Amino acid sequence: MKGYWRSLPVIVFLAIIWGSSFILMKRGLFAFDANGVQVPVFSPNQVAALRLGIASLVMLPFAFIFKSWLKRELIWWYIVVGLLGSGIPAFLFTNSQMFLHSSMSGILNALTPLFTLIVGYFVFKKSVRKMQIVGVTLGLIGAACLISLRGLGDSKNMAYSMLIVLATISYGFSVNTIHSKLHGVPSFAISAFSLLVAGIPCWILIGTDGTFEILQTNTYGWRCLGFIATLAILGTALGNILFFRFTQKVGALAASSITYLIPVVAIIWGVYDGEPFTWLHGAFAGIILTGIYLVNKQPKA
Repeated sequence: MKGYWRSLPVIVFLAIIWGSSFILMKRGLFAFDANGVQVPVFSPNQVAALRLGIASLVMLPFAFIFKSWLKRELIWWYIVVGLLGSGIPAFLFTNSQMFLHSSMSGILNALTPLFTLIVGYFVFKKSVRKMQIVGVTLGLIGAACLISLRGLGDSKNMAYSMLIVLATISYGFSVNTIHSKLHGVPSFAISAFSLLVAGIPCWILIGTDGTFEILQTNTYGWRCLGFIATLAILGTALGNILFFRFTQKVGALAASSITYLIPVVAIIWGVYDGEPFTWLHGAFAGIILTGIYLVNKQPKA
């Protein structure tokens, strides 16, 4: 675990930018007029497409620099990471944020280490300890209780909460793939090629779904685009590079534990933005984080 603690600055940086990603998505979806009224600007699919499209442009030069790593036996794994680690979750999160508070999205995102363990065991045949099974069970109970709270518990909102659960399952596949199948590949190469996989279809969507018209006609279009671009450059392009390298160094499960800190940042932003946060939210978030702790706890020698 020495590599884990030496990477503490990376952990904190990723926690801040990824914990802020939920409020940035919200700011891409909505703006506030002079009277403080929330105004929809971009659709969820437009925000996700812009995020991935801009990130792919940022990483395009690195695709040429690291083109020697575009090997036939690796292409399939780049596709898996591109779709499951960036593409699909981006659309799931923006659609969920239409009905869920950003702080709640950040808490539910903490399920990632639990599904990393589950996917690692069932798909990648990694060993699992009894205490980790207890941790997964506890974390899932905490998530179920959180989703059932008032404000998240009606049928529509529960459905949108499940979109985040699906995103964390998707992350679980991606993280295990990076550690198991792309261990020796430079993180710049993984990020560049995987984001191209996710970004190219998004540019087609951007060009056909009225995104440019919004920029031309909507008063808040460029302001919202600024928030989306910040998310794309820092949270997706740079964040992926750092996280992929981190995963290669410390392993899939240890790397996914960065989600300890992401909910804290997301909650701070949510409270700052006026979102409700009660002691029950905190209690159920604590149950989830306790489950993550048990999943990542190292056995005594």
